[in-house]
Amino acid sequence: MSATPSRIDNPLLTASSRVPAWAALMVATLLIAVRVAFFDLFDVDVRARSLLTPFGAAWWFCVALVVLAAVPRRIEVGAEGLRIGWLLPPRLVRYEEIVRAAPVGEHDVVLELSDGDSVRIHRSILGGEKPHVVLSRLWQALAAGPGGRLEEHERDLLARGGRSAQDWAEGLKSLGDRSRGYRGPLDEERLWAIVENPTVIGELRLAAAVACAPWLDEARRARLRAIAETTVDEKLRAGLEKLGKRDEEEAVDRQRALEAFEAADPS
Repeated sequence: MSATPSRIDNPLLTASSRVPAWAALMVATLLIAVRVAFFDLFDVDVRARSLLTPFGAAWWFCVALVVLAAVPRRIEVGAEGLRIGWLLPPRLVRYEEIVRAAPVGEHDVVLELSDGDSVRIHRSILGGEKPHVVLSRLWQALAAGPGGRLEEHERDLLARGGRSAQDWAEGLKSLGDRSRGYRGPLDEERLWAIVENPTVIGELRLAAAVACAPWLDEARRARLRAIAETTVDEKLRAGLEKLGKRDEEEAVDRQRALEAFEAADPS
């Protein structure tokens, strides 16, 4: 077993707002031109009345656009992808969804996603890591892929399918049952390789961690907690953190980890 990973704080970066600055500027310019052409700028009564007309509604819409254009997106860089948040609940963008990544200048990185979206990442105003850390994490994830790629029978053993959390936990328990007198289909080393591989989906990574429960001592639990700290998959993080806490009853420990995975907000 490899050494327990040290804590790694996920870098926090920013990206431009989903409302382009040029759109807010264009609308503001148009409204100012209309106001100059059709309203007396020095008539206080006209100015007050105009705010209650359709023109006034358009003006408030313009103000909202300017405010939204000034709100950047927040990006957390994790082991398996990026957690991108704005005004709506954040979404997880896995590295395999990035079709192109390229540095722009000395500080920015532009990502093109499989859904056609393009994200230009900047350094946070609070400082910290440079956006090029995204490229480094991307290459690390790609390098980890081949070694931890799952075979079909491994997916079948780990995936939940239609099982309840309790049945799922019991099935995973049998994978790491040390009372067997023979080598199981997945040994501890292989299970840990799956847990630590960021290219594997969260459900299967947590399932592999639960299957490792018979071997979990304090050092291994600390290892799980360290993995949880680097993930931006909230469901996986919730399950790993639950499993990383010592429980007096191991069976409850496993089931609670799977239930935490189900209950966590995927955003």
